Amino acid sequence: SWIGAALQVDPRWLAVESVDRRKNLSVDEFISRYETPGVPVIITDVASKWPAMKEWTREQLARKYADKEFRVAATVDMRLDDFLHYTERACDERPLYLFDKDFCVKCPEMEGQYAVPAHFSEDLMRVLGSDRPDYRWLLFGPARSGSNFHVDPNCNFAWNATIQGAKKWLFYPPHVRPPGVVACGPGGEYQQQEVSLIQWFLKHYDEDDDGRERRLECISRPGDIVYVPRGWWHCVLNLEDSVALAQNVVTERNLLAVTDFLEDALPCPPGRGCKGGDPDVPTSVIFPYRRPDISDAPGISDISGTSGVVSGISGVASEDVSRAG
Repeated sequence: SWIGAALQVDPRWLAVESVDRRKNLSVDEFISRYETPGVPVIITDVASKWPAMKEWTREQLARKYADKEFRVAATVDMRLDDFLHYTERACDERPLYLFDKDFCVKCPEMEGQYAVPAHFSEDLMRVLGSDRPDYRWLLFGPARSGSNFHVDPNCNFAWNATIQGAKKWLFYPPHVRPPGVVACGPGGEYQQQEVSLIQWFLKHYDEDDDGRERRLECISRPGDIVYVPRGWWHCVLNLEDSVALAQNVVTERNLLAVTDFLEDALPCPPGRGCKGGDPDVPTSVIFPYRRPDISDAPGISDISGTSGVVSGISGVASEDVSRAG
């Protein structure tokens, strides 16, 4: 609505910084203090060294990839040049958000302009090869764009590197559902009621409930890598034009949760998401797997072999543990 589009970010929403900011964080300390107990953290001194910090600016991306098409909504692609023109004038309540999983196929040189941090280098999903669920995305959006409250898919955890701009993050622990997030749809999946993040902040940010005491908040800026633990609810609001890289990860610590999930779920057809009503973010980002109870849904073909996927991932984990020993 025009009212929502006119709303401004309240400075109070930006005042709280309750997520640890760490530099010189060793892998061992990351695992023991953050990954194993499931605690968000910002790593401040890794992404700042990537070539992407200079190569993924608005100007450089426009110069190199103006004619490339990228995904900007669940089923909509747009030329980067057109998207950049759109962002200059965007006055939507919830602007379009470039959220592309195939950016390294479209722009192969981009893969060499960043490196997976050592903290996240254990990658057990690699055994799946081309059958691997979507796991990394290039993100680019103007102010007020972002991701509504969700939990990352398949019991993965995630890391998100801010390359340009600034992002406001809110986190709720797995057992604390954020206010305004309700069950909906035939599968009972949860979804944020408010259309836009600005509306959510306006209505729910100051709610005085138990969840508010357990909520964590931060702002990520260029060079920051945010670790999002498995199962945590989170939303992200872009405060200005922002470019970021996000990747989902499976390690030994979250392997059992992932394999339990896969044994109870059926993968969607490649490149498709099967749940979620968010019109502006590809559904595969949040719900890339479907439950057996919707396996007969129109247009969704049957896919089997999940047990083989689980065995393959578990086998890689066993090999990695043996090598480590």
